[in-house]
Amino acid sequence: MQQAAQDLPITAVLADLLQKLSQHRLVVLEAPPGTGKTTRVPPACLEHFGGEVWVLEPRRLAARYSARWVSELLAQPLGETVGYQVRLDSRVGPKTRLIYMTQGVFARRLLDNPGLKNVDLVILDEFHERSLDNDLALAWLRSQSQCKVLIMSATLPPDLAEKLGEVPLVRCETPLFPVAMGYEPQATLSQILPQTQGSGLVFLAGMGEIRRQAEGISAAATRCKARLQILHGSLTPAEQDQVLGADPAEKRWVLTTNVAETSLTVPGVQWVVDSGWARSLVQPPGASLSRLETQRISQFAAIQRAGRAGRLGPGQCLRLYSQNSFAARPAMETPEILRSDLSGLALFWLQLGRPDLAWLDAPPEAAWEAALRLLGQLGACQGQGLSDLGKAMAQVPLEPRLARFLLACPGPQGARAAAWLGRGGDTQRPDLDQYLHSRAPALPEERQLRVSERFALSDLDSALLAAFPDRVGQVRRNQDLVLCDGSGYRLQQPMPHNPWLLALQLELDGDKRVRLMAYQTLEPELLLDRPEFNEVKVFEWNDASGRVEKQNQLRYGELVLEQSRRRAQPGPEVAAILRRKVLESGWWRDQEAQFARWQVRHHWAKTADPNMFPLPGMEAWLDEVCLKATSLDNLKGQRWGDCVPAHLRRRLIELCPEFVQLSPRRRAEVHYEEGQKPWIASKLVDFFGLAQGPQLASGRIPLVLQLLAPNFRPVQITEDLAGFWQRHYPKVRQELCRRYPRHPWPENPLAPQAEELKPKRRT
Repeated sequence: MQQAAQDLPITAVLADLLQKLSQHRLVVLEAPPGTGKTTRVPPACLEHFGGEVWVLEPRRLAARYSARWVSELLAQPLGETVGYQVRLDSRVGPKTRLIYMTQGVFARRLLDNPGLKNVDLVILDEFHERSLDNDLALAWLRSQSQCKVLIMSATLPPDLAEKLGEVPLVRCETPLFPVAMGYEPQATLSQILPQTQGSGLVFLAGMGEIRRQAEGISAAATRCKARLQILHGSLTPAEQDQVLGADPAEKRWVLTTNVAETSLTVPGVQWVVDSGWARSLVQPPGASLSRLETQRISQFAAIQRAGRAGRLGPGQCLRLYSQNSFAARPAMETPEILRSDLSGLALFWLQLGRPDLAWLDAPPEAAWEAALRLLGQLGACQGQGLSDLGKAMAQVPLEPRLARFLLACPGPQGARAAAWLGRGGDTQRPDLDQYLHSRAPALPEERQLRVSERFALSDLDSALLAAFPDRVGQVRRNQDLVLCDGSGYRLQQPMPHNPWLLALQLELDGDKRVRLMAYQTLEPELLLDRPEFNEVKVFEWNDASGRVEKQNQLRYGELVLEQSRRRAQPGPEVAAILRRKVLESGWWRDQEAQFARWQVRHHWAKTADPNMFPLPGMEAWLDEVCLKATSLDNLKGQRWGDCVPAHLRRRLIELCPEFVQLSPRRRAEVHYEEGQKPWIASKLVDFFGLAQGPQLASGRIPLVLQLLAPNFRPVQITEDLAGFWQRHYPKVRQELCRRYPRHPWPENPLAPQAEELKPKRRT
């Protein structure tokens, strides 16, 4: 085994790497998968430095496996010179100097040793993954520590050099064995795996897909004499060791997730099948709910997966998607700090005293504020720091929600629930209550989850509600999940009886449907004592009754527990709703037309009286009448003209009347239209005897006259009636006599004889 380590490609650059580490505080190492950087570089650094060397791994499986592998290389028991520490599991002794740990454990160690005393070197492995804890570790090391830092990555992010500045770079460019690539978008595992030779890895999105595929190919594995295995982060160390410590000569089909993309060498792998999917925890911008989403992997992740087949010899990789699909994928994954829930990071930051950190990418402001709001909702914050509850949460080796839950339910039941939820629940049996009452074996983590009873609540549901107050939801129509923030989702599987529940763990699939991985049904009465519960008065328009109605609602966030409806009473809130409906009504169009006529009358009246009072405004009048009404029917008797003051009305009638008298028995309506002079229309006979046409504004505005024939069509439009009689009437009279011989057409229209005005009899 020691000889095998010496033959690894990384050996060629170790001397240069150690020299640069002696001269610089921060060094970057770029080495392809399988070159030995995880297992060969740390022990070499241990010989070079006198203090401790910490290696930060993105996953517990990689930390445990790497520590065990290196301790065997050194022919020492695990926990002597080399050890590991992961959440709820540790193999570290008093003489241990090389410690493989998860990045989350590093963050907790900082609380006891913020200056990293006795630590000479911290190695950030697989930095290309840009996990949240990795970014936090580097930010702390750059700004709050003086120890050496080594960043190791299979491929460096393109912008890393720009963000880090001038730092020395060591590259290990020794190529791995060639891997033949293939693309089969329509193929299935049951078609592909029986044709493979030797052992290989099948990369799937998550544990749910692994179980489904394992069931579908188990018979084929038996026929092909292949051992079917699962490699997943939720398995126990013993179960993981069965995969990683297997006989390389044994034929195996290993179903796994991105846990096997980096750091690990699965014995005997000759081929890889890549589904192209992975499960990622995301929190969309502005959203309070983080969730697992099934997403297409990046090109880099696809290359990493393919590289698993070229570690031990020439291999093959079959991608279950097209070459065009590969080309369309992003080059790298988005850093976790830009897409994830930051509540754990915020809790740690507050615990450290709000230090200034040198981030590669600063936490997005919206996500950071959402994280602080959540901590406040959980009761972890007090002023600018942590409350006693928050300090207790920070000591629990769980993410903030689960830490809050365990403190509220500190007994065996709480430990069992927290351990199960920490593993992501169960897509096939997601009901927490059913799990707690099942005979499922205890999880290894349960015995490690022991906390004080100081913050205990009365029951399990209350404890869950304290930890997941923003995950309250209601199922409607058996398949629509509506959460208390108002967001809605379509469930993959219907749920009878439309329960109220806590969506404890969920994921979103490629079709944007939700799969509940863990939930707890609850009685709505439990919500009544929560600060999120309130009584709301809601006013809304009822189309059926044509009025504003009042609803008294008992709400939890945006969810309505109970409501009653009744007719609203007039008031400002009602007026605002009614006003919007009024503006869409025919009644309002009538008022606007009336107001427009009054405006034109007022305009022309001001030519005679420039000091006239202005007309009342339409908007102010509408606000006033709406304050006294609740429906459109209440407004039918209201007219804008009724609000015009009497003295202004009299003056307008005097200067610009609605009608003018043409004869003792005939009057004509005056038309007032915007952009036109006032006008009237009447038959020509109505104007006989008038020397001039009617005028407005004390004689200042002559009316436009439409002189109509018996068929009501204009024979002349004029403002000068006297000129019409003199210049045009004789010719018009001839035409009218011809067309309408029975009608009277006197020769002298200014002084017609009585006999001339009588209609002629038929002959």
